[in-house]
Amino acid sequence: MHTVLLVHPHPGISVDRYSSFPSVPAGVLLVGTALHHVGYRVKIIDQRIEKDWKLWLSKTLKGDVICLGISCIVGDQISNGLEIAKFVRTRSTIPIVWGGVHPTLLPEQTLENEFVDIIVRGEGEETVVELMKALEDNEPLDGIPGISYKENGKIVHNRDREFINLDTQPPPCWELIDIDQYTSGHQGYRSVNITTSRGCPFNCGYCYVKVFHKRRWRSMSVDNVLERMTSLMEKYAIDLFQFNDEEFLIDLKRGRELVEAFKKLNIRWKANIRIDTVLRMDDAFLELMRESGCIWLGIGVESGSNNMLNLMNKKITREDVLEANRRLARHRLRAQFFFMVGFPTETWEDMKASVSLALQIKRENEGAEISAFSLFIPYPGCELHDLAVVHGLEPPDCLEKWATFNYTTDHAVWFSEEMRSIVRILAFASTCLNDPVNTNPPFHVKLMGRLYRPLARQRIKHLFFRYPLEISIAKWLGVY
Repeated sequence: MHTVLLVHPHPGISVDRYSSFPSVPAGVLLVGTALHHVGYRVKIIDQRIEKDWKLWLSKTLKGDVICLGISCIVGDQISNGLEIAKFVRTRSTIPIVWGGVHPTLLPEQTLENEFVDIIVRGEGEETVVELMKALEDNEPLDGIPGISYKENGKIVHNRDREFINLDTQPPPCWELIDIDQYTSGHQGYRSVNITTSRGCPFNCGYCYVKVFHKRRWRSMSVDNVLERMTSLMEKYAIDLFQFNDEEFLIDLKRGRELVEAFKKLNIRWKANIRIDTVLRMDDAFLELMRESGCIWLGIGVESGSNNMLNLMNKKITREDVLEANRRLARHRLRAQFFFMVGFPTETWEDMKASVSLALQIKRENEGAEISAFSLFIPYPGCELHDLAVVHGLEPPDCLEKWATFNYTTDHAVWFSEEMRSIVRILAFASTCLNDPVNTNPPFHVKLMGRLYRPLARQRIKHLFFRYPLEISIAKWLGVY
């Protein structure tokens, strides 16, 4: 029986750094499940959890390993994935296969790297099974849909694979990971993140999901979802479910069936939904949501400026956001609202509109939270990436350079240095708009947060974003 190594590289300082419960590495888990079901031995390493990953890899590579698989998105996962690939290459000649969002968006450029042999584009469950069989039998790769690879010094792109049927896929093989590493620490519940649908039919100009899933939305049947949830409840005592779906309630009929079932299961749950979804729900549905155990909704606002919302093609307005917030407040549904800054053509007035909207949301709804303002990342393949290029962005010309393209204003060449500094401190200070939950930072980081929070909130309230001394301190402490 051959072994397949699958790696979830660490996503970096800004994601999961101090989380008490890192999310399940769903991509590698589902790929590993598909391989496990056809007889392969699967070893998964999550770099967020396995600190001594080099020793772990060294031991595993002594066995009958057929392939190394690495999943990544733009940013630090690329640099960490390359470090892993280089480590393995010095000890083995096994093929190194990359998958995930970034290799799918830029397969040609990714394959130009010497530590990338094959790319799995798009969904990987069916593709990797065919690929492993071909590698095992030393067969040609030209008949496998959904891959790109090197052959005789040239890069070959096979045809795309059709989207899979979610209801015909086996449930995740949770035994491939230590599920307890992902289930504790959330307000006393045993939680786990699962996915019941993929894709999104909307056309937001900054989002890579529409490129990856081609604006297709597909869902599991209600019965399938409930069967998987029940199994997790019985086997692992899960009582809080965090749904990874891009938008959990696109189909309100299906959503209502699920929510009615959740009420009978006596669980707690969290999900992401859109502003216009809230506006499509009547009072009875919203009340059912609360009664069913919904304890958190993640909602993308992105901007308080209608001009910027139009630029993003969000199909909502500032007034829609306020109305949705009032509805949620009326039904005592807790929500966290997400904002972004740093878009091409965005002005100081646009940013002030976002700050004022965030503060108004909190004034009108005591159960509302404001997430730290994210910095716009120009993902390749998206309209706002192309707009950024028009305004002077020079996209990275190799895989390694994309590793720095995350949580930074350095790429925002459309701004003056003064404006980049303002954006940077706005994003940094906004981390203190809410009290931290479900995190476990070192003592010095926790102390810094307590001391800085009052100052940060005054910065936000008075729109004062000059002299960013705190960022220098954070860099010195290694937390920025």
